[in-house]
Amino acid sequence: MTVTFFTTVQAQITTAIRGTVVDQQDKAVVDASVKITHTASGTVSLASSNENGVFSARGMRVGGPYSVEISGSGFSAVRIDDLYLALDRTLNLPVTVQAETTLEEIVVTGTRRSVGYENKGLGTDFGIEALEEVASIDRDITDAAAQNPFAIVNVQSGGAKELTIAGANNRFNSLTVDGVALNDRFGLNANGYPTQRSPISYDAIESLSIQTAPFDVEYNGFTGGTINAVTKSGTNEFFGSVAYYSTDDSLIGDKNKDQDFNFTFEEETTVATLGGPIIQDKLFFFVAYDKYEEIAPLQNGPLGSGALNIQQDITLDDVAEVRGIVSDVWGFDIGGFNKAPAQDEKILANVDWNINDAHRAKFTYISTEGNTIQEQNGNNFLASGNILGASSAWYDRSEEIETFTGHLFSDWTPNFSTQLKIASTEQATGQNSLNGAEFPSFAVFLREVDGDKNYLVIGPDRFRHGNSLNQEFFQVKAIAEYVTGNHLIKFGFEREEVDVNNLFAQNSEGSYVFDSTDDLRNATASGLLYDNAVTNNENDLRAIWGYESNSFYIQDTWDIADDLTLDFGIRYDRYGSNGSIRENQNFVDNYGYSNANDIDGLDVVLPRASFEWN
Repeated sequence: MTVTFFTTVQAQITTAIRGTVVDQQDKAVVDASVKITHTASGTVSLASSNENGVFSARGMRVGGPYSVEISGSGFSAVRIDDLYLALDRTLNLPVTVQAETTLEEIVVTGTRRSVGYENKGLGTDFGIEALEEVASIDRDITDAAAQNPFAIVNVQSGGAKELTIAGANNRFNSLTVDGVALNDRFGLNANGYPTQRSPISYDAIESLSIQTAPFDVEYNGFTGGTINAVTKSGTNEFFGSVAYYSTDDSLIGDKNKDQDFNFTFEEETTVATLGGPIIQDKLFFFVAYDKYEEIAPLQNGPLGSGALNIQQDITLDDVAEVRGIVSDVWGFDIGGFNKAPAQDEKILANVDWNINDAHRAKFTYISTEGNTIQEQNGNNFLASGNILGASSAWYDRSEEIETFTGHLFSDWTPNFSTQLKIASTEQATGQNSLNGAEFPSFAVFLREVDGDKNYLVIGPDRFRHGNSLNQEFFQVKAIAEYVTGNHLIKFGFEREEVDVNNLFAQNSEGSYVFDSTDDLRNATASGLLYDNAVTNNENDLRAIWGYESNSFYIQDTWDIADDLTLDFGIRYDRYGSNGSIRENQNFVDNYGYSNANDIDGLDVVLPRASFEWN
């Protein structure tokens, strides 16, 4: 007998096997029984060959090892062991069987390449072993994605990694984790994530796929590239890991040419994972916990503060004088120059349920909370000079994400299978001033030295007077696949609902400038800038809105030969919006069209065609 292995690209969170069974005269073997077993969990998929000798199994776990058993009348049974399946790819398994002999079974050993690294066409795949070999100091999936030849990573001065795929802005990429999109839809983070660091623990990933320009009709919602991650699942054996990573200022230099550095920082990461059976061959769990803590150095400070960048003409005595005045006159604490720790905490939990040989379910919970302290010195009146912000002008930039996902994979007949996904995600983004936002921004002039004016800024900066963002996403996806002859027909429907509650009320508390500490003591400002709703209630500036999209698609995957596959498909997307926009007549008069237009009723038709020749 002979066995050959090929893979073709598919847009799924699972994997698949498509095979053909022929005899030694190259004639199709009809009604051969095929049993596919995920060895580690005992998960079984059953199939049979059709009139063309073709069999197909969909919705299978990523990785392996798998065992494929082929049996029937008139030929010796065949078992193929140690098969490993890659994410987003279908394993082609042509099998030539031998006439029945005295041998009970012929055993063939498969390949482990799908647990490693594969760069093929416009896609790059990482199995679990390849992911473990990626060098990543901060354990970010961007470092793995950068192995794609179309990807470039630009590290910003603040440490954020911008992943550019095929030359597109990183905000036009898409990250999906177990089929759920986790993207920065408002463009607030330089890394393109909804969080300032990787939204899931690196140790929780089973497989990773980076696609530059996929043609499958399931792909949508990006113009750069898509990064698709599938997390680990439990097996019949318990497994786990514990890791600790640490770095601090003792591991770096303390001098750059003639400039001495004397600052303190510390970073610690603790990771733990555990997976195993709840019921053997039936119910499994996997959990991952990842916590990062940092004590970051003070970037800017007055003389004597020990900051990396010292404002030589602003002293701690200046800060103390302003603190006393503001406390006496307004009862407000301007803060100081001590930076609080920041942290990031990730939790992931998976439950896999083998309902029976025809149905399998997976449930995923993701929780990510993280923050950083942002030093700030913004005031409307200050465009130049030496400007230093006390900690009351800083803000705590935080993100919280919570996701619940359920998948159901069903094989109704040997030729017909379905997948159903329901997911709910909540994202909360905070930009909270450290000493509260119910106070104006003050800029206090201290002195002029060699033509440079020196200011101390206190109170929440103008962009944090009213600033919050909450988003809710609900997703439903249903796919049906039918195998007939050498064709795989796929039908799909997707719906996404998005609700947004966004407050952005800059200067709603006012921004003031004082020309001296005496003017500050006398509450005599030389300038004031104030913006707010006409009601003077900043919450009336809150934008509460939403939209939804519905998608329908169909695709025919035609396996002309073992090494040639054609795809023909069409996707239809239609958009709707919630609520209404008040028309502004001044806008209409000035520009000749209404400001009340939105995306409601817009649609797009996306035909797709591709071929793959191995």
